[in-house]
Amino acid sequence: MPYINNLSNWQVWSPWEKLDPSIEFTVAKPSAGVGAHLFWQSKWGMGEMTITSISRSSTKFNILFNNEHIVTGALTFTQEQNKTLVSCELNGEVTTPIIGGYLALFSQYILNNTVALGLNNLRTTLQLHIKNSEN
Repeated sequence: MPYINNLSNWQVWSPWEKLDPSIEFTVAKPSAGVGAHLFWQSKWGMGEMTITSISRSSTKFNILFNNEHIVTGALTFTQEQNKTLVSCELNGEVTTPIIGGYLALFSQYILNNTVALGLNNLRTTLQLHIKNSEN
């Protein structure tokens, strides 16, 4: 949970900086818990994210892209034997006329791949953390 509910820790596992070297993040106060807020700016645009709720089974958040596209998201935690499965769901709407459908498909493709990479990075980060804690 500290790697997800504290936005200062997202840079440890988030793939965005490797995918877009121009991106710059600013973590606002509070950096953790409900109301935690993160801003970013890159050559592709800007955005902000706010954690809106936290429970044992999920962390929910809102994202605003370029001051016009709102996305809601959730990282969901499911206990399975001695493991925790983490999944991510993003929901939003593309409001660009005519090319909006193509933009939505392209955005979905990029986000799906980036989210999968991020969840993989999160798993690796936690495995290394556990291994280092045992030594």
